[in-house]
Amino acid sequence: MARFNYKITAEYLRKNCTYNKRTGILKWKKAAPERRESLVIGCLHPAGYLVTAMRRRHYRVHRLIWLYVTGAWPKKHIDHEDGNRANNKWKNIRDATPSLNGANQRLSKNNKTGFKGVHARKNLFVAQITARGKHHYLGTFVKAEEAHSAYRQAAIKLFGEYARY
Repeated sequence: MARFNYKITAEYLRKNCTYNKRTGILKWKKAAPERRESLVIGCLHPAGYLVTAMRRRHYRVHRLIWLYVTGAWPKKHIDHEDGNRANNKWKNIRDATPSLNGANQRLSKNNKTGFKGVHARKNLFVAQITARGKHHYLGTFVKAEEAHSAYRQAAIKLFGEYARY
């Protein structure tokens, strides 16, 4: 029995799909028995990403778009600059290390202070940040806003354009 390599290539995508950098939409070029012509590729996953199956494998659509445009698979992660995982406009996606991708995460729903990088300890507020797998203690403050300011400055210094605060 013959073995098939079903991994998607840039050539396969460019031959069978179109991508609009302005809208972020990846579509099939022509119809096939199981799909309609110009069908948008991807359905929304509970995690917020657009996902699809192609040639017997599952993919996140933003990774296919990166391959389509650059001709190479992303090295590690693809970061959505605006935090919207379904927004695959070319100006919104960028190559990122795991640390930089984590830096651009939104405020956790479990955060009780309302400020990223800040948690309450007794009647004080502690600021801390994680970069490249290392935790950095930024200080303890009387006001949550002061702790958040320390976090914001550290995020800009450590993550530059990837910083989200």
